[in-house]
Amino acid sequence: NVTGVQTCALPILELSKIQYRDGHKDKAYQIVDALNAKPVVSPPGLLLKSQYLSFEGKTDEAIVKAKAAVEADPKFVEGHYALGLYYSAKGDTKAAIASFNETVKLNPQASVAQAQLARLQLVNGQAAASVQLSEQALKNQPDSPEARLVYVRGLIATGDLSHAEAEIRRLQSTAPNSPAVYAQMGLLQLTRGNMALAKTAFTKALSLRPAFPDAVGGLIAIDLRNKDVASARSRSDAAVARSEEHTSELQSRF
Repeated sequence: NVTGVQTCALPILELSKIQYRDGHKDKAYQIVDALNAKPVVSPPGLLLKSQYLSFEGKTDEAIVKAKAAVEADPKFVEGHYALGLYYSAKGDTKAAIASFNETVKLNPQASVAQAQLARLQLVNGQAAASVQLSEQALKNQPDSPEARLVYVRGLIATGDLSHAEAEIRRLQSTAPNSPAVYAQMGLLQLTRGNMALAKTAFTKALSLRPAFPDAVGGLIAIDLRNKDVASARSRSDAAVARSEEHTSELQSRF
């Protein structure tokens, strides 16, 4: 009984998480491996191991474990969603979309998966489809900042700039210190050709979170429009260095 196994496994999985957070990774792995010993496996246990592997940068191994989780329980929504995230991290957009679609099929209220689908449609250049998916996600979860941010990006991409600005103002009222919101305002102003306002917004985003990718990318775009290649290269190098430092800090704290 898969459901029974999942329910009984939950306290054990919490123990594994505590061991992992405390730096006892070997013990954490031993706990989940014991749960996943055949013939009975625990889909949540497989998923947790996949999350450990993903955090350690072992995306291919994480995919193997997440796939095993959904094979053990094809209706395991969290497993399909995790697979979508892993495939997306690898740049396998087609596989990511398939996994997120399966998530939504199993749970039509899964706004997080709908927001991810909207984001991937933007990657594919399908801005109108992205807007539709974002609207579905917001219908299911109106207070989701992630879905609304993707919605804004889609509106900007379709040229509906007035609507995009209204949505950004709405986000600013609920999340006044969000670097993502300021970065979207920067993108909006950049699209309008207002370089000074765009730079101000991107710079504010960076003051809230150094090396925030969308803000760094926006400032690089401004540098390139101004034909200042040296500044663009300098920003890029600094962002990469900062990102590597941040990753090391996270690994030491988890």
